[in-house]
Amino acid sequence: MNSAVVVFVAILGLISCKTITLTYTDCGGSTSHGHVTSFTYAPNPGVSGAPIAITAGGNVNEAVTGGTFKFDVFLSGIAVFHHEHSVCGSDSVDLPLGLGHLDLNLLSCPVSSGPITLKIGLTVSDSVPSGDVILKATATDSAGGALLCLDVTSHIA
Repeated sequence: MNSAVVVFVAILGLISCKTITLTYTDCGGSTSHGHVTSFTYAPNPGVSGAPIAITAGGNVNEAVTGGTFKFDVFLSGIAVFHHEHSVCGSDSVDLPLGLGHLDLNLLSCPVSSGPITLKIGLTVSDSVPSGDVILKATATDSAGGALLCLDVTSHIA
C-alpha cells in the first residue's frame, strides 16, 4: 500500500466522528418549584462536530420572573467548567478545552406556573475523548429558592 494512503487512513481514524447518546435525570427535590419530565434530542444518536437539538420539558408550580441558571461540566469526573446566567433569555457558551459549544434558550420570563420548555443546542467537538461528559444544571428563582435541577450525561463513543 502506498505510504500516502496509509497516512490518509490514519488521519481519518483520528478525526472520525464519535457517536453521542444523552440521558437525563431530574435531580429536583421535594422543595423544588419545578421538575423536568421530558427530554428529547435530535439527531438521536448525535455525532461529534454537529449540532444536537435538545428539548427539556417540565412544569413549575410558581410564576417565574427571574432567577439564576448555573451549570457545571465534568469530564472523567473532574469539574472543567462553571457558568452562570439568568434563568430568563438566551446565552451562547464556548466550553473550555475545545469540548464544544452550548446555545441555551431558557425561560421567556415572566412565566406563569405550569408547563415550561427549555431548548439547548449542543455541539461536542471531535477532539473530545470517548467517555462520559456530565452537565449538572440548577436554576433558582428570584428569591433563591430551588426551581429546577437537571443532570445530563453525554456518552461519547
